[in-house]
Amino acid sequence: MYTISINLPDLPEGTEVEVDGLGVFANGSTNDISDELADSFQAKHSTIQTEIGEDGNQQNSIVPGRTLEEAFEDHSYIVVGGKSKAAATSVKPAKEKSVPNNPEGSEN
Repeated sequence: MYTISINLPDLPEGTEVEVDGLGVFANGSTNDISDELADSFQAKHSTIQTEIGEDGNQQNSIVPGRTLEEAFEDHSYIVVGGKSKAAATSVKPAKEKSVPNNPEGSEN
């Protein structure tokens, strides 16, 4: 379990703030993030690396995205706390948005 605190000083407290890959949270709030959602965040930000081998065959590999802690380690207004022993009843995001399966800029 992780925690995420949202504190954007230019927005009123309670304003909904979307964090890509996690959901929508109220400004000024601290929320629990499950390990599963943190893993999903990392997977959403993964990329596919393609290389052509000496035999001419294409080889694809998945490059994991940054972890939740890595993604926000230098962020001034969104702070992620490491694994915590939070209660099983965690605070859920205000809303969750569906995100297309294809990464930005990719073609199907």
